[in-house]
Amino acid sequence: MKLLLFDIDGTLLVSNGAGRRAMNKSLSSMMGIDTITLKGIDFGGRTDQQIIFDILMANGMSTEEAKDALPDALDAYIAAFTNAFEPHFVTALEGAVELVKTLADYEHIQLALLTGNVEKTAYIKVDAIGLNGYFPFGAFGNDFSERSMLPQLAVDRALEFNGHSYKEKDIVIIGDTKHDILCGKALNVFSVAVSTGHYKSGDLSQYDPDILMDDLSNMDKFIELVV
Repeated sequence: MKLLLFDIDGTLLVSNGAGRRAMNKSLSSMMGIDTITLKGIDFGGRTDQQIIFDILMANGMSTEEAKDALPDALDAYIAAFTNAFEPHFVTALEGAVELVKTLADYEHIQLALLTGNVEKTAYIKVDAIGLNGYFPFGAFGNDFSERSMLPQLAVDRALEFNGHSYKEKDIVIIGDTKHDILCGKALNVFSVAVSTGHYKSGDLSQYDPDILMDDLSNMDKFIELVV
């Protein structure tokens, strides 16, 4: 049995700035300013909790103020994203939908999500590319601030879902940033890095993924090496 944990943004799809627009709108309104600054904020591979906390700090809040405001800021962001979202914001990356649908037919494969997105926006995005129902559980950006905490949570939820205890290389994390590769190191997971996001192959190779692929379009290669 294998547990395949898919990242979303830059791995399965791109949402063409939908998240940033929702953060800008919701946090600007919450802080009573025309527009927040996003200068210096690292979005790639990090959880929404981390990103929003950094935005609050970058726009004048102290550490304690940002901690206190974070729950309300997350709620405001989710509401803004949900209310403004339109499916055409999202574009599936090459081969991603076909691969997931093919993997779902393997009896020894369990699909799930491992993403910095909060759970509600994560499912809104994957539903927009026709993958509704393919990921019955996951670990999300509202569960923990630190992405390194998410793999173990996903494994725990897999045990609750299907009764199977996944260990080490039977756990596969598929993602497009260094954070996807590094977050599973403590569990000795199998990592698949794809250079479909802001990180290119040369950048990703420095973090020693088990497999490095240009994208998910080579289904035969993925199945041979991973499944």
